[in-house]
Amino acid sequence: MFTKGTMRGVGGIGRPAAGKTGTTDAQATAWFAGFTPDLAGAVSIGDPRGAQDHKLNDVTIGGRSYGSVFGATIPGPIWNDTMMAALKGTPKTPFTPVNSARFGGCGSSCRPVRPAVPRDEPHDEGGDDGAGRGGEGTASPATDDGG
Repeated sequence: MFTKGTMRGVGGIGRPAAGKTGTTDAQATAWFAGFTPDLAGAVSIGDPRGAQDHKLNDVTIGGRSYGSVFGATIPGPIWNDTMMAALKGTPKTPFTPVNSARFGGCGSSCRPVRPAVPRDEPHDEGGDDGAGRGGEGTASPATDDGG
């Protein structure tokens, strides 16, 4: 069962599953992409006449009216129904736990820390100085006046 996010109202498929909803600006298209340990699938919808000209707002689909369509509105339930049918009779498989000894976790920050490049070793000019700052010969886009 989806217990967090926009799919929590849709429910689940009776086995471990994860996924992500999506909707473009002004509901031009909407989708849900999800997976189990055994199968992955995605559902995307948009108007075949042209999604930018025919948004998924104030539409009737399958005899039902929708003010706006989002990833969990129509694509999510379609994905749920499809996955339940496709996996019928397949034993439930749990997700493999994360190997925390190998991947560790983020702690307070997920940003990787680059080792500093000793100043006596040659390095590429214009690159990263190892501390997340540009090296010599670089200009920040915010301060570059084109000169």
